[in-house]
Amino acid sequence: MRYIKFLLSETFSEYKKTPLLTITAFFTLTVCFFSVFVSLRVLQKNVVIYRDIELAKRTYSNILAVSGDDGASGAALEDTVRMITSELNGKITGCTFSYSDDSFLLRIKDFGDMPGITLYPVSGSGSFEQFENRIIEGRGFSENELEGSEPVIIVEKNLMYNGSEISVGDTVTLGGKEFKIIGIGGVTSAPFGSIAQLNEAVSMNADKIVLPDSDKDTQAELKEILKTDEELLSDYERSENDNSRIHTDQILISVMIAALGGIITITLFKQILREQLSRIALLKICGCPDKCVAALLVTEIVFYELISFAAAAVGFRLCDGLLKKCYLPNAVSFSAQAEVLVIALVMITAFNMPSIIKVSKVKPSRIEVRR
Repeated sequence: MRYIKFLLSETFSEYKKTPLLTITAFFTLTVCFFSVFVSLRVLQKNVVIYRDIELAKRTYSNILAVSGDDGASGAALEDTVRMITSELNGKITGCTFSYSDDSFLLRIKDFGDMPGITLYPVSGSGSFEQFENRIIEGRGFSENELEGSEPVIIVEKNLMYNGSEISVGDTVTLGGKEFKIIGIGGVTSAPFGSIAQLNEAVSMNADKIVLPDSDKDTQAELKEILKTDEELLSDYERSENDNSRIHTDQILISVMIAALGGIITITLFKQILREQLSRIALLKICGCPDKCVAALLVTEIVFYELISFAAAAVGFRLCDGLLKKCYLPNAVSFSAQAEVLVIALVMITAFNMPSIIKVSKVKPSRIEVRR
């Protein structure tokens, strides 16, 4: 305890003796820390932050399943979706089935004709979450139609069937099954109960699949149902991988700026050491060992860094509103700032250790000659 009091008293005493050098050192290190914090904030804007982590752990986005020997369809894609919604109790957002039936043709102005048909399944059970299909002509689905398997369909405007425009009341055949057109809307949709009987979809897209829980067994079941060899990652797992890469970049930036700060402060701290030669000589004459002198000088540098870090952290916090206006909404966590402090303590102290060791080993007689 006596040794620590000695180090602290000598450190703060030296700050008072060389005010200009002290202010210059504090300002330089504060600017370095502040620069690191701003750099971290710039990278932090790409970090994915979830309000509901548990939901993210059981959500799988941008799912594509393709029918064929290598695709999800050992079973049909319609059956694949049925297993996800009924056996896994999953909820699917933005689900579509694509069929390559040449009888259908979507005519898009200034773009051309697109053969085939894309169906949006809807259900009364809440298993499918789709955006509202704006009805242009005819009517929407009744509750009985949504919950059953009645072959009714709402078709997209400009959808052609066998070269002719489709009207409400017409009947079209898809996958060998006749569907009655009850309306014309923004997209082509049908009750999932009637789609499930087709078993001819060439692909299935889903914006999101949300499972009831996030355990590994459920994830494995979903992978088995989709018959995919690719790694199946939840939104949380995918974002953690991306966030980990961003964190690595942040560490690299911290190391680079800390190294730059170390290089800049080498000359500055050499000048500070020169100003302390007479005091070092006095300490050695009084029997202070080399290790004690080195510890004193290291303590000074550490306090420079700690005080500068605190000043930069406070200033950075005060600039939070300005940074948000600069489209940098994600705050830098305290743990990230603490990592910066540790890196700076190691890097800057390491850069100045050769000078500290050299000065701590110099004999008092030589110091007097040099002065």
